[in-house]
Amino acid sequence: MKKNFKKIFAVLTVCASAFMVSCGGDAASTSGSACGSDAVEIEEEVDIPLSTDGYEWKVSTLKGNEVVTQEYGPVMWFDTIQSSIGGNAGCNIFNATYAIDSVSANAITITPLQVTMMACPDLQVEQVFLEVLPLIAEYNLTIEDSIPTLSFKGKDGADLMTLKQTPKKAE
Repeated sequence: MKKNFKKIFAVLTVCASAFMVSCGGDAASTSGSACGSDAVEIEEEVDIPLSTDGYEWKVSTLKGNEVVTQEYGPVMWFDTIQSSIGGNAGCNIFNATYAIDSVSANAITITPLQVTMMACPDLQVEQVFLEVLPLIAEYNLTIEDSIPTLSFKGKDGADLMTLKQTPKKAE
């Protein structure tokens, strides 16, 4: 199963690269092209890809509301070898494990959630983010404007979170 993650990630990397080339290069140069603003769903079964070195998944929406990004988050990293996620919820660092259901397409469970407890001035976005993580039941990977986009839904089909792959900030 773990070898499948690497193979699928390699296929996704090649597909994303081919898509970017067909749309005229990088994300910045696709505006105005025929494929620049359309979302392209990847039709075959897709597992969550491991974030490559230099990239992370930045939260862009929570419960259907656009997230005004904070300096450090919320962002997530995926480790498909360990079946774990981690990141910065905006102030606090979190980590958890995930399991992908091999029977139900795109079904995922995230448990248990471990979070540091630092005090910060504004925890509104972080609180919603941390409340949403354990509710995630399904994921979908698309390419929007040449950017890999990962969407999570709850058991009831409600949109919980959308993440976009972005370059990591220098540490």
